[in-house]
Amino acid sequence: MKIYLFFSILYFGLQAPSLSHGRPAIYDRNLLDSHPQLVIKTNNFDKDGKDPLTKIEPDGRKNSFGTIGRILPRQEIPWKLPNEQMIKTKDMESTGFLISPCLIMANYHSVFGTSKSPNTKDFSVTFIANREAIAHPVVWGDYDVQKEISNDWVLLKLEKNNCLGLEVGWLTYAPLDRDKYTSTEFLTAGFAGRKVQALNPNQLWGDLDCRIYALGTGLHRDTLFNDCALNAGQSGSPILFRAPNGDLQFVGMQSSDFEKTTKFLRKYSVKHANVAVDMLPVLAFGVVQLIRKDLIENNIIKPN
Repeated sequence: MKIYLFFSILYFGLQAPSLSHGRPAIYDRNLLDSHPQLVIKTNNFDKDGKDPLTKIEPDGRKNSFGTIGRILPRQEIPWKLPNEQMIKTKDMESTGFLISPCLIMANYHSVFGTSKSPNTKDFSVTFIANREAIAHPVVWGDYDVQKEISNDWVLLKLEKNNCLGLEVGWLTYAPLDRDKYTSTEFLTAGFAGRKVQALNPNQLWGDLDCRIYALGTGLHRDTLFNDCALNAGQSGSPILFRAPNGDLQFVGMQSSDFEKTTKFLRKYSVKHANVAVDMLPVLAFGVVQLIRKDLIENNIIKPN
């Protein structure tokens, strides 16, 4: 029997309580615990019923957490609200991650909103990882926010002479046996809107012990159902595997969730699953060739 669930996108700007100039509200755990209506409804799982997200500080390694950055639109993007009203907003923040010296993976909805057949000349983002740089869309999935999640991806390219991956490294795909996903330990990291502090918006937060429970099928094909903590602003966060040499490698990219809650859930339930884009089909779409081209152009590898 196929199960079809309604999902919601985890963008930051339109949901989070905010201060002036679109800056995120200061995170006050006591305030939020005593006023649950202020908590952005998201799905977070922990057997002890506690918040699983922890601060992640730079570890000085290349190919590690420094490869994950904030995505900020440089122009207003269209967004259709649940009441079918179309608005334009610039107040949206999300997460992206480097997959080569100059290439960034992010969510379609974070860059294009709900626009269809976007013109690349109309969209660009600021990517912040160690420092700021401008990136432009190169290729993206055939995404429809009302229908599916699997195509919620866009590949961005940093402008020339600003390839941040040469400074902080980049993430590679984890060549794991997909049949063993459900028995493998994963982690995730991103910029959680609910926790972002007005004085430190670049603080990275992570869930360092999470699981993938199923590979999506039917309407949710090419997705990964998981319990990796997910908050508004963490759209685009990679689901990561720590390789034996210590490098972080990605298998998925967070996109949305089912039936948000205001409580920390003790046990995973498909009813409240977080849903990530399965990155293997994305790479097979042609992204691998673009990564290889970028590595050659930056003298990382030699052409055949």
